[in-house]
Amino acid sequence: MVANTSNYAQNVDFVMILIVSISVVLLLGITFTMIYFLIKYNHKKNKNAAQIKSNTLLEVIWIVVPLIIVMVFFYYGYVVFMEGRNIPKGAMEIQVEARMWSWKFTYPNGKVTDTLFVPQGKDIVFKITSVDVVHSFYLPAFRVKEDAVSYKPTKMFIHPKEIGSFDVACAEYCGMNHSLMYTKMYVIPFKDYEKWYKDKLTTEEVLKLVGEVSPTNEIETGKFDILASKGCMQCHSLNGDKLIGPSFTDLSQSKRKVKIDGKEVEVIIDEDYISKSITNPSAAITLGYERVPMPDQMGLLNDDELKQVVKILMNNFAKKQ
Repeated sequence: MVANTSNYAQNVDFVMILIVSISVVLLLGITFTMIYFLIKYNHKKNKNAAQIKSNTLLEVIWIVVPLIIVMVFFYYGYVVFMEGRNIPKGAMEIQVEARMWSWKFTYPNGKVTDTLFVPQGKDIVFKITSVDVVHSFYLPAFRVKEDAVSYKPTKMFIHPKEIGSFDVACAEYCGMNHSLMYTKMYVIPFKDYEKWYKDKLTTEEVLKLVGEVSPTNEIETGKFDILASKGCMQCHSLNGDKLIGPSFTDLSQSKRKVKIDGKEVEVIIDEDYISKSITNPSAAITLGYERVPMPDQMGLLNDDELKQVVKILMNNFAKKQ
C-alpha cells in the first residue's frame, strides 16, 4: 500500500515498487528461460552438444539492457534521495533529543514534550542529537530516518499531508530497552496546532482531533498508560522484574536505602521522596542501581503530569503510611 503521509513517502514507495516489479519480471523471465533450455537442450534430444563461440547481438543485449535498468534505478533513487535532503527555507525547526530510551522534542518557543506534535501542510526540519549512545530517529509512515549522535547534530525534513497519529521509533540498537523506545507523532491542522503551540489548546483536545484518547484519563481506573507514554516503564517494571531501574513494586517498602553524596542513607518512601526521585534522580540513587543513572525528567513532565504520576505510584504501589 502506497503511503499518503507525504509526497516524499509516495515517491519512496514508487521507487521501491519499480525496483521490485522489474526484479520480479527478471526473476520470472530468467527462471522460465532456464526451464525452457533444460527441456529443449536435454541430453536425450541432443546427444552431441553444439559449441557456440560468439553471438554479438546477444552480448550487446546482455550488457546494454542491464545497464539501462541499473541507470533507471539510480536516476529515480537519486532524485528521491535529493528530495529528502533539500530542506526548504523557512521550515519550522524542532529539536529532537534522543536518550536511552526516550525522546525529547523542543519547539522554537521553548515548549518541551516527549510526544511529537507537528502542523499539517508545513515544512518541518528536525535537528537531531543524542545525549548518550547512537540512536536513529525513524518515522516509518513517512519513510524517513536519521541517526542521532552526540558529537554532530543531524537533520531530517518532512512535509506532512495527512492528519493522524504515527509511530516514532529508534532504528539503531541502543541497549537493553531499545525495542521499547517508541513514542507518537501527531499531525494536526495548522490552526489547531497554533493554538496548542500557544497553550490555548490542551493536549487532550489535540488528541481528540486525531482520534486518540489521552492516557492521563485512565488514572482513576487503575491503568498505567501515562507511565508507558512518559517512558517510565522502559526502565521500571510493574511486576517486580528488575530492569535498568528498581521495580515500582519496591515502593511497597516503607523505607529505602539510597546514596546521597556518596554516603549510604535510609529514606522514607512518601510523596515527597517519589517526586524528588523523578525531578532530581541523581540526588538520591537507590543502592544497586548506580551503574545507569536515571535521566533528569525536568521538561518532560509538567506540574500536573508529575502530580498524576506520583499519585499513581502512591495509590497503587507505595505502602500506606
